[in-house]
Amino acid sequence: MKCQKCGVPLKGLRAMICKHVFGVKRSEKHPHLCNKCEPKACAKPAAKKKKKGKR
Repeated sequence: MKCQKCGVPLKGLRAMICKHVFGVKRSEKHPHLCNKCEPKACAKPAAKKKKKGKR
């Protein structure tokens, strides 16, 4: 299993290495994301401006 945003492994031997070396682990709130990508996912997206079309 990997993080859906950045691809960091969340299970297995590689995940243990990432956890101890880089401090990256599975998020508690969103199990499909790592703890580094979770704050980005929880932030509200910016409102999109409407483009004015030609009339």
